[in-house]
Amino acid sequence: MSQTYDCEKEAEIQEYTSFPVNEFYDFYMKKILDLCTENNITPRVIMIPMSPNIQCSMDYIADCYIYLVSLQEYCPQMTYFYRPEGFDYNDFSDYWHMNLNGATKYTAKIKEAFPEDFD
Repeated sequence: MSQTYDCEKEAEIQEYTSFPVNEFYDFYMKKILDLCTENNITPRVIMIPMSPNIQCSMDYIADCYIYLVSLQEYCPQMTYFYRPEGFDYNDFSDYWHMNLNGATKYTAKIKEAFPEDFD
């Protein structure tokens, strides 16, 4: 049985209004992309699903998109997949961590988005 958290207790809304990228984060993202390029691996950047009580403003989404585009300009073979939809409280063990139900559902969505990686 998958662990879930009490949605009544955890229902407080958390809003994210910006997606700041610091030098440290950017440096290591580019190192990962370089390593993928050196090893002929197509990097896939996939945003994690969030619990239903997490809300992202349009500014957050725009900031995230701008950063992903800049990464794709840096590494043209990189692909990205914005946060998949269809997850609810029953898919999480807390705000950020999925339980077995959620992980299984998320894996299926990744396989659907990138079937060529699972041949």
